[in-house]
Amino acid sequence: DLLKKEGLEAEVIDTPSNGSTAGRAAVWARVKGNGKRRPVILHSHLDVVPASPSEWVVPPFEGLVGGGYVVGRGALDAKGITVVQLLALLQISRRDAKLERDVILLATPDEETGGQQGAAYIASEHRPLLQDAELLLTEGGGILESEPPMPTVWGVAVTEKRPSCASAARSQAA
Repeated sequence: DLLKKEGLEAEVIDTPSNGSTAGRAAVWARVKGNGKRRPVILHSHLDVVPASPSEWVVPPFEGLVGGGYVVGRGALDAKGITVVQLLALLQISRRDAKLERDVILLATPDEETGGQQGAAYIASEHRPLLQDAELLLTEGGGILESEPPMPTVWGVAVTEKRPSCASAARSQAA
């Protein structure tokens, strides 16, 4: 609703529910460019690692605050990047910049359990939404803040899951 209120193309896409009773969905939105270059996708995931409360020292479903941190299932992975990408897309839209490529936001479920009913489902059943994108930016790396004289470290992860996706696509094609 926020994306549409801002005048962006946006939709909620129902995805398979992996046998649970709760429905799951992906979110897709786009800021159009002039098409001179292929799109970039800002991708994140909306699911969390399955948790058994007996294996946690704190209740995993409560989102407790301790030591200045939120502790609980899904507190870090990947809700922060989802919000940052959403805000980035809104800022790009509000600036009315002349873009040479579309910027696409895609947030999917099922990343923590293999992605077949999330990103892979979108790629196979809703491929036109991806528009033959050239780039995909997602989670990975991290920032490790340090006190002087140690520098802050900005980590970058490259092709974390690409090789397995490529081999799955080859197998599927065969």
